[in-house]
Amino acid sequence: MEVFSAGGKMDLFVRKSLGLRSIVAMTIFMFGLQSYAAKYMITMKDTKTFQTVKKSVSNNAAIANGAVHFMSAGSKLESSLNHLNMFVVESDEDISYLQDNPNILAVEKEVLFPAPQRVSTLSGCGCSSPEKEEEIEQPWGIDAVGAPGAWGTTEGDGIKVLVIDSGVDKDHPALKDRLIEGKNFYADEGSENSPYDYFDDSGHGTHVAGTVLGENNMGVAPAASLYAGRVCGALGCSPLAIANAINWGIENEVNVMNLSLGGSRTSPSERLAFQKAEELGITVVAASGNSGEDSISFPAKINTVIAVGAVDEDLNRAEFSQYGDGLFIMAPGVNVMSSVPLGTGRVATTKIDIGDGFEEVNSNSFVGATALDDEVELEMVFVGLGKKSDYEGMDLSGKIALIERGEISFADKVNGAIKAGAQAAIIFNNQDGLVGGAITEDGSEIGIPVVMVEQSLGKSILTKIEDKTFAPKANVFIAKTDYGLQQGTSMASPHVAGCVALILGANPNLSPKQVREIIASTATDIGNKDENGNGLINVEAAVEKAVTMIGDKFMSPLLAIAN
Repeated sequence: MEVFSAGGKMDLFVRKSLGLRSIVAMTIFMFGLQSYAAKYMITMKDTKTFQTVKKSVSNNAAIANGAVHFMSAGSKLESSLNHLNMFVVESDEDISYLQDNPNILAVEKEVLFPAPQRVSTLSGCGCSSPEKEEEIEQPWGIDAVGAPGAWGTTEGDGIKVLVIDSGVDKDHPALKDRLIEGKNFYADEGSENSPYDYFDDSGHGTHVAGTVLGENNMGVAPAASLYAGRVCGALGCSPLAIANAINWGIENEVNVMNLSLGGSRTSPSERLAFQKAEELGITVVAASGNSGEDSISFPAKINTVIAVGAVDEDLNRAEFSQYGDGLFIMAPGVNVMSSVPLGTGRVATTKIDIGDGFEEVNSNSFVGATALDDEVELEMVFVGLGKKSDYEGMDLSGKIALIERGEISFADKVNGAIKAGAQAAIIFNNQDGLVGGAITEDGSEIGIPVVMVEQSLGKSILTKIEDKTFAPKANVFIAKTDYGLQQGTSMASPHVAGCVALILGANPNLSPKQVREIIASTATDIGNKDENGNGLINVEAAVEKAVTMIGDKFMSPLLAIAN
C-alpha cells in the first residue's frame, strides 16, 4: 500500500480530483490514523458514490479498530451512516476543502448548539408535582389535544417513536415498559452520576418521552413503543449525534421522530437526513423554538417537518413560542406535567407569615434543591440580588435568605447564601408568574432547600422587612418526586408526536404527507394563522379521519427505490 505525506501527493490529488475514481482514492486521505482534534460529517451526493467509498475502506487493512491507516497525518472513520450517505470522521487537520469534490454534497465540522432549556411560566401555576405514583392526575394537555376521544380507536399500539433528545431514565415507571432501546450518540458517556451512557442527566428527554407515551395517565399515546437517542449533553447538542440518531431510527423502522431541540441554521446534510426520513415513511416532529421571535428554528422549519408552537391553558400562544413562516400546528407547552429522572423532581410547599399568620402561597422548587425530612420555619432576611457584595458582613445562621431574581445565576445566588450560613433560600421573581430551572447542572443537591415565589409576594415581604414593623417568616418544605412541571415548545412538540402515533395507530399505511394533511384539516382554529399555524391539534378528529383514508405510504416510487 502506498503511503502519502500530508502535504505532498495526496493534497495535490484531492484538490484536483474529479469523478468517482477520485472519490475512491480520496478515502486514503479521509481515513488515516493519527491524533484527532475535530469531527466532520462528510455527505456524499448519491448512494452509489457512498457505497463505492465504503467498499474501498472496508477492503483495506486495520478496519477492525474502526480506522484505516493510510497516512501519517490523516483521519479516522468513526461511523458510516448507511441510510444517509454520510461518514462521520475525526481529523487532526481541517478537511473542509474536500467540499470542492463534485461527488460530495457537504463537509461539515461539528459545532455544538445549545441544549434545550426550560423557560418561564407565564402565570402562577396553582398546582404541584405528585409525590406518589397513585396521586398522578392526567396532565391538562392530554385533554386539550383530544387524546381520550381517540383512545377508543387506538392508544398507539405497534407504533415506534424515537425521541432524539438528552436521553431517558429507563427505570421510570411511566416509561420502563414502553422503552425498547436507548442509545448514546453524544461524545461523552454522561456525568459521573449517570448509571448508563444514555441516562438523562438534564431531565429534558425523560419529560418529553413521558408526554409522548408515558403510562399512568401521563402520555398521549400510552401504548406506543419508545426508542431514545441521546444527542445532547452538558456542552450542548451535536448535529453529528442527531444524524447518527436519525440513521439509527431508520434502521429500527421507527414511525415517528421527535426533536424538542433546534437552532437558527440548517445544512445540506441535515436537510438530506430529514428528506430520507420522509422518503422512508417516517413522520418528523420538532419544536418551533422559545425565543418568542417571528422565526421558526431548524429543523422545525424544514418543510417536511411538523413545526410545533406552544399554547397555554387558555389556548393562547405562549409568549415564548416562536412563530411565523413554517409554523404548522400548536399544542400545550405551559405547565406541562410529565416524568423526570427518578427522584430529581421537587415539589415545594411554602407558607409565608407577613403578620396575619402563615398562609400557603404559589411556589415551585428547582432541580438540585435539597429535599427535606422536616419543615424549615425561620425568619427571612433580604439579601438583594444575592451577589457576592450583598453577602459581605452578613451572618445568615438560623435565617432564610430572601433573594431577588436577576443579573446572576440561581446557583451563584444560592451558593452565596450557603456561605453566609442560610438554612434555606427563597427567590422572588422579577416578572409575573414562576420560573422553572436547575440550581446544579447534574441534578445533585446543592445543600439547602430553594423555592421561588411570585414577584408581588416578594415585594410584599420586602415592604414588611423594610418598615421593621414585623419580621416576616417562611415555612418551607420540599419533597422528592419522579414528576415535574416544565414549559416550552419542547413540551408542545411531544404532544404532537404522541398524536401522530395515535393517527398511525389508527392507519399505519399513511404517508408523512398524509399525516400532515390530516392534522392540518382537523385542527381547531384558534385564530391568527401567522402565530398559530393551522391551529390547535385535535387528535380525536384526526384519528376519525385517518381510519377512512387509503394510505399511500407504500406507494411512493422513492420508497420503492430505497427498499
